[in-house]
Amino acid sequence: MDVKIETAKAGEQQQQLVSLALVWRRRAIRAGGAHYRASEYHASVGNALSVFNILSAIAVLFLTNNKFFSSDAVQVATTTTPTESSLLANVDFWTAIAGLVIVLTTVLQYILRPEIKESEAKRAGADFTQIKREIEILLASGVIERGAVERLQVAHSHTSKNHSLVPARLWRKAEATTNRAIKEDLEFEKSVCLRFAIDPGAIDRL
Repeated sequence: MDVKIETAKAGEQQQQLVSLALVWRRRAIRAGGAHYRASEYHASVGNALSVFNILSAIAVLFLTNNKFFSSDAVQVATTTTPTESSLLANVDFWTAIAGLVIVLTTVLQYILRPEIKESEAKRAGADFTQIKREIEILLASGVIERGAVERLQVAHSHTSKNHSLVPARLWRKAEATTNRAIKEDLEFEKSVCLRFAIDPGAIDRL
């Protein structure tokens, strides 16, 4: 009788550990997807600021070095028509605006640090993906020990603490993709649940 009780307890504990591992796997999928989404966003911001910088610099160089727009060229004439004066005023105005844009986008790049944030988010996505793989290897082994689950918990907590949080709006945008990935991968969860005699619906309730 004692052996049966111990066996039942061991089986129940194994089911709990497997259920916990499956929940963490889903969380790793969501976190990894969100961080990859954030990486794409920061890359887009960095590219946009770089394009503005380049276009503004080209505009400044064109307007300041084109003889047609040079005030010296106009001064060669004895008189300047109102149209010429208006043209020069507009050129000076837009040259100043282009220079201001260069300064502002450079400051924004320095403050926002999109390249650094892109790299950090990509690294976080890779770390969470690695945790997902480790969980899958553990589940495929057939036997899950408490020590292995505890190591996964430490790895998950360490990864979460050592990477920046994903903004809520980016997380929500990534949810559609990550939820679809989880649904497409339900066969894996079902096979694990079947092997360990776990109700698949129990994972959704955790």
